[in-house]
Amino acid sequence: MEDQRDQACKVFVHGVEASVQNRNIQSVFEKCGEVVDVFNSGKGFAFVTFSSAGDAADAIEEMDGKMLFGRRVSVKQARQRREDRDREERANEMINEAFQRVLNDPPSMWGPVNSGNWWLHPPGTMPP
Repeated sequence: MEDQRDQACKVFVHGVEASVQNRNIQSVFEKCGEVVDVFNSGKGFAFVTFSSAGDAADAIEEMDGKMLFGRRVSVKQARQRREDRDREERANEMINEAFQRVLNDPPSMWGPVNSGNWWLHPPGTMPP
């Protein structure tokens, strides 16, 4: 999962033809800043990742609504997919619940109380 800083450096480019190669997209967007990664999904959109959030913001301002490769593109801040956000929230909830259980009822190195562990009892004091 990406952290928030990485997400702020990524832009979503809608309206890109499937035939446009990543290096061509990169060369256009490098005018806005240092491009770290380009991914053309082949489904009409691409992602461009910049080295800084400032470069990404500059690209959004400069490139949104421009004609690129014969098509008008929409350039927006990339967002995490909804199902990824939901999965991450559920995982965090599970971790928090487990953490609270450990805080409220810490595990014992001796096992459960009255577990019948004979080695914990002195000779002759074994419970029935």
